[in-house]
Amino acid sequence: MALGGKKDKGSKKGKGKGGKKTSYRNVGSIWENEIETKDGDTKTILNFKVDNPDPDDKYHSGTLVWVDAETGKSFKVKSMNIFEAEKGPKELLNKLSINLENEYHVEELEAEEEE
Repeated sequence: MALGGKKDKGSKKGKGKGGKKTSYRNVGSIWENEIETKDGDTKTILNFKVDNPDPDDKYHSGTLVWVDAETGKSFKVKSMNIFEAEKGPKELLNKLSINLENEYHVEELEAEEEE
């Protein structure tokens, strides 16, 4: 049910002529995951997984791209870790992190050649 007790009728995107289109996109989902810390301990964290990052997937609806300022390279983001924010204002709850050397997090995109 939607907020306010009304039934959520869902998106009418692509439901025939005149169907209501929305500007919202489903970007991904959040999963619980275990990682090994630098100390060798196991820690439970959250992981954000991008929905259908493969353009050949019939459900693909877009690509999330990270343009890295330090390396100048571009990466297609497939997933990222969500860590509890240890520093910052009280309203800051979590930080998102990608590992540019982790094939489950990113895929390096080919640089476009200038003409």
